[in-house]
Amino acid sequence: MLTVQKEVANDSFYTANQTTSIGLFRELDKQAAIFFTLDSAAQATIAFNDSLTDHFLITIALNDSILSDSIPESDSLNIFEENDIYKSLLYSVLNSSRQLMTALDTLHSFYSDSILSLNTAISVSNTIEANQKNINEIFYSTISRGILTFDSAQTATVYDIAIQCPESGGKAVPVAQSIYRLIVDTITFENDTNCGGSSPRMAKVENSKSKSSFVYPNPASNSATLKFSLPEKQFRWFIIYDVTSRELVRFPLYTESMEFEFNTDIMNTGIYYYKIISEGKIESNGKFTIVK
Repeated sequence: MLTVQKEVANDSFYTANQTTSIGLFRELDKQAAIFFTLDSAAQATIAFNDSLTDHFLITIALNDSILSDSIPESDSLNIFEENDIYKSLLYSVLNSSRQLMTALDTLHSFYSDSILSLNTAISVSNTIEANQKNINEIFYSTISRGILTFDSAQTATVYDIAIQCPESGGKAVPVAQSIYRLIVDTITFENDTNCGGSSPRMAKVENSKSKSSFVYPNPASNSATLKFSLPEKQFRWFIIYDVTSRELVRFPLYTESMEFEFNTDIMNTGIYYYKIISEGKIESNGKFTIVK
């Protein structure tokens, strides 16, 4: 009941302020949520392609493990032929995924232009509103388009907002902090200190999990290699995500210490994150950059 009352009160407030900057920013957020939500068809295609990719990769890996054993030559030829078929099918699925991602990138660029037009038209009169407008300008000029590099002016603006107290700087502050961590990933912001009236503080943090694995070359182009050394287990997943935390692809890993080369055809220029997962637990993670 309280939740319903709160929603009604919020709706009434924004209706009364729909022509002010507060209402216009809310309308911008609503439009962005509509624009950047995948429709059911795209979601189904991505899920189906992911399922096929998993199936083909696991089958190919299992066949490779069989080929490493001593088996009759006739059986080896059959397995080689089967793997060739699965690799061809895998390439077709990856190509389909790449085409879909390219189409989505084009659509996102169009939507980003629309959002930027709305954002430019909003007049601001205080720090919270100015922060929101500036962060919108940067986000919809870069990240929403898959661009994860920032010029010096954008970096300075993001930093200036990120070191503010969220209470006085508004909801743009945690967004700016997240964006700044894309630029300097060993930084965390001490908001308790920043809200205490003293000089802004940031703390360097070490990610202990990243030391057991890394991707090279970094930046990479058409292919890259994962190097990892972890306690011996039979099976792991190597999962790659984009900056929105959307899973792009996963590969099975079997051995204790190895180099695993993977194709990056479906990835556009940008920053990507990965996790190595075993039995539902993250054993290692990190990030790498693709430049094409």
